[in-house]
Amino acid sequence: MQGLNRGMPIIASCALLLGCGSDTEPASDLPEAHEASSAARRLGYILRPGEGEVLGPDIIKASPRSGTQGSVMIQSTLRGPFSSGRHVHLEADELFYVVGGSGMISLGSEDHRIGDGYVVFVPAGSEHRIFATEGQQVEVIEFLDRPGLDEEFRAWHRRMADDSTTMTLEEVNELSRPNGTVYRTLQ
Repeated sequence: MQGLNRGMPIIASCALLLGCGSDTEPASDLPEAHEASSAARRLGYILRPGEGEVLGPDIIKASPRSGTQGSVMIQSTLRGPFSSGRHVHLEADELFYVVGGSGMISLGSEDHRIGDGYVVFVPAGSEHRIFATEGQQVEVIEFLDRPGLDEEFRAWHRRMADDSTTMTLEEVNELSRPNGTVYRTLQ
């Protein structure tokens, strides 16, 4: 895999956030930025399965745009062959919770199998990658204690919507560095 392409989990169309505070269908009048209403920021909100800001097989469930004070939660479905590439989040701790399936995660130079119920903690500055080999699928919830990954996913999504060609390592870092992530490899 030379770069990020349409098979990666950050591509497809965006959906609108659920209208908060009721058991109604998702609101259709939310601004393009997917910002939560003032009531949602004040009271909180509930998302049903599949709801949130949908970016292909990734769903941003919580971010400062939806009312958090800085934390981010993203649900991702990774289908092999897939690799996030080796990278570090310079200022954010990351937690992965494996909802289902099985895959692999690299922490530094060591690879580890992960599956249902596993939790992986990656401190800020620690090189890691999550990957799935051919035939594997893993669904994970990613938590970060600072914003950045949400904006990174949005930037990648916009780039791939405008130009579906494979991104180089340099292009990925151009989009990712402003959000606190540095990629070492795309493999």
